[in-house]
Amino acid sequence: REGVGSTVKVNVNRKVYKEYTEMRLIQVLHAHQDAVWTMKFSHNGEYLATAGQDRVVRVWALDREEGSNHGANG
Repeated sequence: REGVGSTVKVNVNRKVYKEYTEMRLIQVLHAHQDAVWTMKFSHNGEYLATAGQDRVVRVWALDREEGSNHGANG
């Protein structure tokens, strides 16, 4: 039988504890109809992807100009 006595490799991804006491709200994105479950910035920092409970994934082009009132355009 295949698999009997074979080795099983298990990968464990552990989240690292981060300190969030210095976080502050800069902008609110009113695009999802319910909770946002996840968000991820692109490697170059030009885009932000958000996915929510409403089953919608949005990709935002970020305005990286400091002090901009525009922020993200989704």
